Amino acid sequence: NNPIETCTSIYGASRMTKVRDFAYHAVDAGLDGLVCSPHEAEMLKNDPRTAHMLLVIPAIRPPYAINPDEQNIAATPHVAMDAGADLLVIGRPITEAASYGLTGGEAVDLIVENMGMAA
Repeated sequence: NNPIETCTSIYGASRMTKVRDFAYHAVDAGLDGLVCSPHEAEMLKNDPRTAHMLLVIPAIRPPYAINPDEQNIAATPHVAMDAGADLLVIGRPITEAASYGLTGGEAVDLIVENMGMAA
């Protein structure tokens, strides 16, 4: 399935249009934050109506943990931060560090190093 066609068939508009609509509803409801992908974060941070929202981005994968079969929204820490993320959700790259030949501490060090690359 094409994600654009799927979004349009379910919600009647493109993904970015619906993300903006949902974000506006969240603002109107008094919410302080949103969960989004890095693809939407930049748009939300640049929109005066949603710029103040706290953005949480899941599916963060440091370079050592990028798997081409994973979700297409996965991003490295610095890409997500450059897009406007306030909080990053990084789970498996740390909890499954051994599967990458790393200790948990080494994984965290690599993640922090990647975060330092953010503009």
